[in-house]
Amino acid sequence: MFRFLHAADLHLDAPLKGLAEYPGAPVERLREATRAAFERLIQLAISRNVDFVVIAGDLFDGRWTNMQTGLWTANQFRLLQEQGIPVYLIRGNHDSLSAVPRTVSWPANVHEFPVDHPATFELPELGVAVHGQGFASRELREDVAADYPAAVPDAFNIGLLHTSLAGDARHDTYAPTSEQVLVNKGYQYWALGHIHLRQQIRETPTIAYSGCTQGRHINEPGAKGCLFVTVDGAQVTSEFEPLDSLRWLQLDIPLDECEQLDEVYDEVVACLTTARDDAEGRFLAVRLRLTGNTTCHAELSNSAKLEEIESEIRNRGNDVGQLWIERIQFETLPDINLEQLRTADDLMGELLRDLQHLQSTATDDELTELAAALAPLQSKAASELREAEVDMSAPDNIRRWLSDAEKLLLSQLLQRENAASE
Repeated sequence: MFRFLHAADLHLDAPLKGLAEYPGAPVERLREATRAAFERLIQLAISRNVDFVVIAGDLFDGRWTNMQTGLWTANQFRLLQEQGIPVYLIRGNHDSLSAVPRTVSWPANVHEFPVDHPATFELPELGVAVHGQGFASRELREDVAADYPAAVPDAFNIGLLHTSLAGDARHDTYAPTSEQVLVNKGYQYWALGHIHLRQQIRETPTIAYSGCTQGRHINEPGAKGCLFVTVDGAQVTSEFEPLDSLRWLQLDIPLDECEQLDEVYDEVVACLTTARDDAEGRFLAVRLRLTGNTTCHAELSNSAKLEEIESEIRNRGNDVGQLWIERIQFETLPDINLEQLRTADDLMGELLRDLQHLQSTATDDELTELAAALAPLQSKAASELREAEVDMSAPDNIRRWLSDAEKLLLSQLLQRENAASE
């Protein structure tokens, strides 16, 4: 029996962009988070007395801003060397040889795979063979896994690969391959990197992404860490081990039962408190999304009051402690019977039904056609849209804007009704 850690996508010292836009951002905590996760990885390897550690690419986020990044990392590896724990790693697209030409030598326990051809490191005392190839440059479009060595007979074969497999919309396509190519190699375990979401692609042979060790933004929510793998004969089991010190969370808070702002604040505090208690002692970076049909909608959509309301929500969040509110999204609706309005045989009902169709049942192709109709508007504001990183051709963006249009339409309707009744 032997045990090892499978980690990937540590992105040490990743630069954090745009934090100045966020009030009260815990800048130092965010900057130190990737290193803190790596320290926890090292300590986990020691405390679990693993036989070795594999890192499937993107140890670094890119070119070092100073030599301390390399020196600090080498010192962490030395802690494993003192315990006789070897490390096997490949370079990924972020820390390819062209992006990070290493100028600090690793301690003797660190074994880095070449970037111009696949290679094998054997651990004869364990009956293990580790195969892999790193990235020479960021743009690796070939199926390098197809050229990996044949499985070593009578050994437990591990393949290290930084890949998007057949593709993932959230990640650029690098070292693309297929599940079948990996299976055909005859290895017992494929330790994958590049996709930051932890997932097991196949059970036998085991093909798994460990995910990143530390979420860096709101699109990497939830617990992040590594896989603790135990091999006992032909049986392979893996256990997720959280390593993150800061956890990202999008928290949806329905306000349907709230009739006054104080009730809104109380509901936010209650939800934040529950989220903090569920975070396993991690500091939380939270994006709030306030939803629901509420009589408070008029106040929550009043631009003149919004800054005051947002400040008070952040103030109440500070009372909860151990968290930072990254952003607050106000997506409430007026307290009206939306379904009744949609079924009405009038112009308003027809418009609401069209909006519902476009949001929920329209295909991406239909939304792309709608985007094409907006092309003249996009060309007129091209520079402003680019600066704001707004993609008017993305179907998900169009669905979100249609939802915003529906909210605006209903708000206007409610205001007209209120004015008519006064």
